[in-house]
Amino acid sequence: TFKIAAEFADAMKYGISERDRAMDEARDGHDWEKQFGLAIDGGERARQKGKNLIKGTGCTMCGKYCAVDVMKKYLNKM
Repeated sequence: TFKIAAEFADAMKYGISERDRAMDEARDGHDWEKQFGLAIDGGERARQKGKNLIKGTGCTMCGKYCAVDVMKKYLNKM
């Protein structure tokens, strides 16, 4: 938890890093392996959660309510 707070504070103070930009792109593309590699915790928790991934679409946490997918649909309508 502290690592995430420190990461956020650094982003606010110094700007978004290349690693953060890469993570944004991985999230946008649902590239789970890339997200695991870029994760602050080394991806261990993400790998455990990854067992619940829905093939090709997302995880069981969001499903059809995935914020990335909802924003893509919204922006494509504009």
